[in-house]
Order: sequence, then C-alpha cells, then structure tokens
Amino acid sequence: TETVSKFVDIPNDSWGVKYANIAADKEITNGVGDDKFAPDALVTDNQFASFVLRAADIGEFDWQQGIQMLIDKDVITAEDAKTMDLFTRGDMAKIIYEAKRKGLLMTEN
Repeated sequence: TETVSKFVDIPNDSWGVKYANIAADKEITNGVGDDKFAPDALVTDNQFASFVLRAADIGEFDWQQGIQMLIDKDVITAEDAKTMDLFTRGDMAKIIYEAKRKGLLMTEN
C-alpha cells in the first residue's frame, strides 16, 4: 500500500515520506507551516537541535533556543555550535528515526 504524505510538498511516492510522517507522528517536527515540510531546504542549527530535543522528550521549549539548550545540557560545546553542518529536512527525519530505532535516543514506552 502507498503511504499518504502528511505534507503537501512531499509526494506519496517519495523515499522520505515514511520518515517525515514518522517524525510528525512522534512530534519531532511540525513542518514549516501550511502543511509543508520543505524537504529540499537546509535545516538550521536550531531546527536540528529542536528535532533532537523533541526526540529526547524534554518538554516545551522555544525552538529558536535549541542550540543554546544543547550547550546548556553539555550535549555540545559553544565551539561545536559554531561549526555544525546543515542537513536537509528529509535527511534529518531519516536520521532521527534511525537513531530512535537503534536505541541512540530514548524510546517511548
């Protein structure tokens, strides 16, 4: 059966639809608004940090402070934050899903 995309800009037959849907279902991402995911756009450092923090289920926070929260929690250093690479949203959805599946992040009970 074909997976139905939760986002209007990810076709149902895209390799990333499964991962984007999982990330949305797990509340790791809400997309970029207007039912869009922007799969070809670059992910900012704070967006990336927000994905990780949401996957870790730390509760409510301002996504624009994601990197600072990772620094405050000693996950990364301020120097690390200056050199972070960017990823596409599609790449990040897959990476987060696989990290959870492989036990690198806490899993839900």
